[in-house]
Formats: sequence, structure tokens, C-alpha cells
Amino acid sequence: AQVSRLARVPVRTLQAWKRRGIIAPSIQLFNKGLVADEGYSYADLAIIKLMRGVRNNQVSLRSLAGVLRHLIDRLGPFKSPSWQNAHIYILGEEVYAQKPDEWDTTLATGHGQKLMLRFPELFEEEAL
Repeated sequence: AQVSRLARVPVRTLQAWKRRGIIAPSIQLFNKGLVADEGYSYADLAIIKLMRGVRNNQVSLRSLAGVLRHLIDRLGPFKSPSWQNAHIYILGEEVYAQKPDEWDTTLATGHGQKLMLRFPELFEEEAL
């Protein structure tokens, strides 16, 4: 339910994507060798949010490939701890990556172009 709220994707849609093998929780808690609970990582949440952007025609498939390349180049593999404290925003047709590092905010749909200005007020509603 929390991932649904944060990604703005209905729970039923998340469940359908999971059943169809489109997404899968990357975090599993085990009890006596059996999976007791599952959850989504921040990287999973970012991917779900990008999928929503594609589904709503905010992000084109062509730009999605570049966005994913930039996110992996900047933040590392999806299960990497380097995704902590990072935020992905979709505003209009643009995708931004923000993290408190030497790059701060980059335009993921602009091949990772570093932005000189901060726009915290623009990102407040879209924060993950």
C-alpha cells in the first residue's frame, strides 16, 4: 500500500504487474527458511514510478532507456546502497535525479546534464 501511494499507482495495478512478472519485490524476509514477507526497495519504487510515467505518456520509451542508463551510471546497480537518499522526480516529460552528492540534481532525460539551480518547491509533490 505504501509503494502504491508513493508511486501513485493503484494497488491492483501493482498486483497485476507482479502477477505478470513485470515487477517483483526485491526484499524478502525469511522465517525458518520460508519467505515470510516481501517488500520493495527504493530502486524498485523508482522503476515503478518510471513505469507509471511511461503508462501515462509522460515518459517516452526512447527517453526511458536514457533515463535508466543515467540512473545506473549515477547511482549504481538497482540493489546498490548508493540509491539511498536519492530521489527521482517526473515533472511533465522530464525526469530528474536528485541526491546530496557532487551532482546534486541532474536531468535524467537530458543524458544526466547537471542542473545549476535547485527547485525544491517543484519536487515536493513528486518526491519518492
